Amino acid sequence: MNLKNSESLYCAVPAGNTGSADVQVHIDGNAVEKKIPPNAFKYVDDPTISEIDPLKSIQSHSDKPKVKQCLDLSTNHQR
Repeated sequence: MNLKNSESLYCAVPAGNTGSADVQVHIDGNAVEKKIPPNAFKYVDDPTISEIDPLKSIQSHSDKPKVKQCLDLSTNHQR
């Protein structure tokens, strides 16, 4: 966990199962309570990558490959 500024913390967590998760934060041994709406954060399935362009590139080339994916997992989008 890293202090982002005087009001924010940044925390990276390992992948978990899909669904909602309760989170408790303790700073210097003291519990910190933050009221958030139910289901404000939830794990979702990995996105499906539908296209990578270009398939090959020169390593020194400045253009980065473009990855297209569907982030709306509630529907099955097709290109």
